[in-house]
Amino acid sequence: MTLIEFYDKVPADNIIAALVLRPRRIVFLGQDRTGISELMPRIRRILTAHGIRTSLTMRILQPDSLSAVLETIEDLLTEDDEFVFDFTGGDDTALVALGMLFRITDKKTGVFRMDCRTRQGMLYRLSLRDSSFTALPFDGTDAVNPVQLSLRENILLYGGQIREEMVNANTAAGHPFTEDTFRELNRMWKLCQSDCGFWNSQTGKLGGAIRPLPEDKSVFTLAANMRGLDEKFLSSLVDGGFIRMEDHVKNGFWKCTFSSPYVRDCLTKAGTLLEYKTYMTAMFSMDKENRPFFTDGGAGVVIDWAEPKQKASARTGASRKTPPPVTTRNEIDTLLMRGMTPVFISCKNGEVVTDELYKLGTVAGRFGSRYARRALVATAYFDKDDRNYAGDGTVAHLRSRAEDMHITLIENAHRMSDTEFAAALQKLCAE
Repeated sequence: MTLIEFYDKVPADNIIAALVLRPRRIVFLGQDRTGISELMPRIRRILTAHGIRTSLTMRILQPDSLSAVLETIEDLLTEDDEFVFDFTGGDDTALVALGMLFRITDKKTGVFRMDCRTRQGMLYRLSLRDSSFTALPFDGTDAVNPVQLSLRENILLYGGQIREEMVNANTAAGHPFTEDTFRELNRMWKLCQSDCGFWNSQTGKLGGAIRPLPEDKSVFTLAANMRGLDEKFLSSLVDGGFIRMEDHVKNGFWKCTFSSPYVRDCLTKAGTLLEYKTYMTAMFSMDKENRPFFTDGGAGVVIDWAEPKQKASARTGASRKTPPPVTTRNEIDTLLMRGMTPVFISCKNGEVVTDELYKLGTVAGRFGSRYARRALVATAYFDKDDRNYAGDGTVAHLRSRAEDMHITLIENAHRMSDTEFAAALQKLCAE
């Protein structure tokens, strides 16, 4: 079967039909030669990763020329016995031409359309020779054959590359992220909830004070008279089993170890605990059928806006990766996927600046287009009962800017139960 794909500037619209129908051949029709040429290798890589082997070609259409479009499609119809036209994207001229051709062709034809957000689609089988018409529904949320992209595939589809992740669904630095990890970090989260501003300040100081031993990077030294590091804060970490310290001080330093790499991240970089809390609350939340609501996700996701180019070696002619100078790079605190829908989240356990909204909106638009969801998760900044509350005027201004930019605010996350927080995150993908 040949899939005729009308090129659309939104990449997700150009791949969803192929993920569902798994065609033998795909032909892209459109006017943007450069855009199609850049998109096809990315789509080929993603389809191959999904076990879909298909050939990809393109035909360039003349702008606003109905006769030229008709001629191109008529020519294509001589190359195969069965065709499906994807109506998910495409321009009006091509769609009008297709409607005209349906009245004269005697091929086995079909029209497919699927909503990238709901992943509900329909394949219409047409035969004008005997006036038959059938409709075959497709449910892309079906657990047996789900239509979805991984976090990395989504960024690749839009022409970027994930450089690194502090946490993803399976592992970080070789350490599994399990339900036990979830429970341990939740115990730490309870310490943070009482005073998020104080927690951020103390973890920042702790991160700046510790140093790994040269001979054993899992063991750290900490100055016994570290200024600004609260003794009660340190004692709460020791009592909770998050950090272990030697009983004696040698040469003015303690030796200490952390219970896990994730705990170390949260205790040595301000704000990381909220990022991890958001990530794990999302990834361990279930839908109505008791299946994971989000299909992929990561925390501390660093995105390069362009893929490394392949260059040929002068000696061998072999292709090799030579990353060009990176002009644009962003870190997204938490990035989630629900099927084909990316969710970009900024997490702020302390102060929030308006620039953060602009960065979030820009990155989400670049790597998710109209399908991207945007959210800012914050704690004390919006909490009137907290000493770190930003003030009525400042908060009102931020709320107004967020609304203008279609960014959902999840306020006072530290006051929410796990169930409430999970519901707020799932609501971001409400249809």
